[in-house]
Amino acid sequence: MKCCKAGGCCCCCPNFPGRIFAWLIAFFIWYQIFIGVHIGLVSNLGLIFHAVIIIFWNACFLLTISSLFSAALTEPAEIDSKYKVPDEFLESSASNRTISFHRQLSKYANEHPELSFQLLDVGDFKYPRYCVHCQIFKPPRTHHCRTCEKCIPRMDHHCPVIGYFVYKQEVTTCVHFHNHKFFLLFLFWASILCLMGVTFISPQVVYLINTSGEPKYGSLTEVIPAMIVTSGLTNAIVCGLALFCFQMYLWWMLKNNETTLESHEDDDDEKPDYDLGKACLNIKSIFGKRKLLWFLPIPTTVGNGFTFVQKLRTENNIEE
Repeated sequence: MKCCKAGGCCCCCPNFPGRIFAWLIAFFIWYQIFIGVHIGLVSNLGLIFHAVIIIFWNACFLLTISSLFSAALTEPAEIDSKYKVPDEFLESSASNRTISFHRQLSKYANEHPELSFQLLDVGDFKYPRYCVHCQIFKPPRTHHCRTCEKCIPRMDHHCPVIGYFVYKQEVTTCVHFHNHKFFLLFLFWASILCLMGVTFISPQVVYLINTSGEPKYGSLTEVIPAMIVTSGLTNAIVCGLALFCFQMYLWWMLKNNETTLESHEDDDDEKPDYDLGKACLNIKSIFGKRKLLWFLPIPTTVGNGFTFVQKLRTENNIEE
């Protein structure tokens, strides 16, 4: 049970979708354009072929919507209270945060080997980073999201598109360790929908253009559906290209076991390297070990989002 920030009431009901309703409306309109207008009024393909297309279309549509809901409603793991920063460190003013202060932080980290810390190297020692807003030590790959107002384990990026409302309070979310798979699947299956739309609508649009001079295509009952289908084709091409380019970037990052935020950090010897050596292993770190379940919007990510295998950089080579 969670308490809302506004009014302090406790929410015992599920999170109600907010922005994703806009996505649902958009996909529903596109669904009606493809099934209702294209298949029902424009396409002249056979009945069996139409049935096969509808089955595949509905399957991809269901996978897209399920992935969207899973990405939006899967919250990041709560950071354990063991990571709370002791009061003596929080009470220290900025002017007192000297080398001696950082050595005390380093000593604290050494005294708690059971915790995984995000360490900063200052030469002869390392000290754990902590968040002054959340008042916790940051586990590896954890970042504070100013929009969500909390630290997110293995944060990839903040996504204003997926979000929801809890009792009229808007809650935006990030792409993080536990919903990264669902977000990628949403982009993937939405791209497949666009590809299917372009593949099956394009020939019909070309046919309509070539026969536009014939008398039977001059009535409104023929022209309006053709215009609707053509606008749907344009939408599929534009959205498909955008989704494809964006997800290719995210897949490339995952192939290297790197988040979007980490890809923008300075690439130096102090930057942690989480590459497991093979693209398949890096993908498994988010999608799980069972490849048959990779493209289904069900939770298969293994781990808690706080501990990761890291390569140690040396002067001559890199060791695990």
